[in-house]
Amino acid sequence: MTTITISLIKGRKPNIQLPDKINERKLKCLLKKKLGIRINSSVVDLYILAFTHGSKNIRDNNGHKLNFERLEFLGDSVIKLIVTEILHKQYRNWSKADTTSLRSRIICRDHLNLIGQKMGLIELVQTSSSVPLFGEDIHGNLLESLIGTIFVDMGYNYSKKYFLEYVLESYSPHYSSLLV
Repeated sequence: MTTITISLIKGRKPNIQLPDKINERKLKCLLKKKLGIRINSSVVDLYILAFTHGSKNIRDNNGHKLNFERLEFLGDSVIKLIVTEILHKQYRNWSKADTTSLRSRIICRDHLNLIGQKMGLIELVQTSSSVPLFGEDIHGNLLESLIGTIFVDMGYNYSKKYFLEYVLESYSPHYSSLLV
């Protein structure tokens, strides 16, 4: 087992026991090779959290749950903002209804699930069960968590660049072409 200390919020420093199959070195390698993301050791704990499922039942010293859900929540908003910003700039003559409709198709749950599945994000998830049973939404949830993590680690501009140039271009070229 590898012990990683999470320190995202001041005063919260729990230890997470990771199975040997995903240790810090392997996670960094997988992120680089599979997702094109280079991280340094100072933020690896953030990326581990991004793929930690609630079934691990990890809590900080104050009893707060530590899993990908808060990063997923953040990533959902970041993705929506990225797509909204681009549509607002690219389609100045479109009505609110038209841009909202296109945005909805790009960021809908089914589309994000498909992208997350194509990216193979499920391979990085940490769960307590030996045979995890997830719904289809796990793929989109992990994608949102990843984008939220990139936002926390590297900021909005890098998140935007990564989402547009890596995620959409690689896994959804039809929508990518509408946002250039």
